[in-house]
Amino acid sequence: METKRIEDKEDVNKIKVKRPDLIIRTNYKLWEYLFKDQQKKAKKLTKAEAYYDLIKKQREALLIQDENYLMASCSDIMEQWGWSRQNVNIFLEDLERIGAITLERNTRLIKFSISNAKIE
Repeated sequence: METKRIEDKEDVNKIKVKRPDLIIRTNYKLWEYLFKDQQKKAKKLTKAEAYYDLIKKQREALLIQDENYLMASCSDIMEQWGWSRQNVNIFLEDLERIGAITLERNTRLIKFSISNAKIE
């Protein structure tokens, strides 16, 4: 496999993607390590922090509740992440579009699961 040096963002867009559906498995302990020093203050979460929050919730659902899906209200997510309703909806829809989560909505609750989430 040939390794290409990427000089800037434009180079990334020029590279032909051979496997757009590539899945990279990570270890939950890695995510805990990466975010362990984040202070618990009222602030707006980054997208990475918000996705990590979804991973933690999914893990709890699998371990404690033995459920594949998580349920939350948009209001609860807005409050936890410090985001607007529109930003929460756009983020979740973007994650669904790229195949990171499965998303279902009803009048008050959002039901979602992280794609390929399982306990090993």
